[in-house]
Amino acid sequence: MGMEVQNTTAQMMKTPSGGIGSGVKHTSAEVSAKSYANAADYAKELAKRFDYFGRQTKIDGVPTTVSVSPAFLEKCRKDPEKQRYLESNLAAMKQGVEYCSRRTRLLPGNPVMTHASYSVDANGNITMCGGCTNDPDGKIARENAEKRVRKQKEEAARLVRLREKRQAERRAKEKAWKKGREMEYRTTGRNVTQLTDSLLRQMNGLDAREDTANLFDALV
Repeated sequence: MGMEVQNTTAQMMKTPSGGIGSGVKHTSAEVSAKSYANAADYAKELAKRFDYFGRQTKIDGVPTTVSVSPAFLEKCRKDPEKQRYLESNLAAMKQGVEYCSRRTRLLPGNPVMTHASYSVDANGNITMCGGCTNDPDGKIARENAEKRVRKQKEEAARLVRLREKRQAERRAKEKAWKKGREMEYRTTGRNVTQLTDSLLRQMNGLDAREDTANLFDALV
């Protein structure tokens, strides 16, 4: 396509605390239903079980990050029900990205996902964000950049030609004026008034031959 699609910060899916978004099967996770000494210990356990938790990894080739509010981890660490809720959603996130990635390829222009992220806030609400582009290798962007550079060069060349033309016209005017100042005009006769008028007409570029002829006719 000749059109770039770039949506690097668009929110693609916002899921309420009740489960995963439409089209993604909710996957249950095995929960030990044990309590943890603190939220940090629980986070370490989750990081062992979900390789995309708390770090960036790739799911179906899509760079993905998953983060959970420490406040919600604190709520979960002693509450088996909240643990089941969180861990079942964490387990489903991999499937969610895979599903979204497949569906994205079917959109107009056949774009691909460039990134995805899940975040769980202090109340357990889950937000998914992602981006896509139909120019993953940058070919369209490079072509458009080359077109912009080419147009800029053409415009710059046009301005240079215009400036050179104006400079040439200015030099021609200056040369003509300079040449005119260096010229010497001559008129001869016995009537000062007529001589003065004849000289002025010559200096103004007017043809003074008729005046000169009339002048000499009057003097004969």
